[in-house]
Amino acid sequence: MIDQPEVLWNWYHHQFEILDQTTLLKGEDSPTYLSSETVAKRIAMQDKAIKLIFILRHPTKRTISNYLHLLKSGRAIYSLEDTLRYNPNSIIRRSLYKEQL
Repeated sequence: MIDQPEVLWNWYHHQFEILDQTTLLKGEDSPTYLSSETVAKRIAMQDKAIKLIFILRHPTKRTISNYLHLLKSGRAIYSLEDTLRYNPNSIIRRSLYKEQL
């Protein structure tokens, strides 16, 4: 399926069929799409006029929010300072927008 752009397009387009049929624009938001190489490849293979809009948080605020999310879910085992010192990529990587865009 990954190498069949039309199948991917039809599946994605089908996700919005419950919307008003007169709606010209369809889409969604997701904080994970920007960091996904798979999503980027699937979008790039489409022969369609696709517009992408990126609304980015301040990188520092996004990093702290990521840490707090990990803390709440029990996946952060160190303080913010120690995480930044010993394993910074665990919370900073997705805030590095330049390499993702």
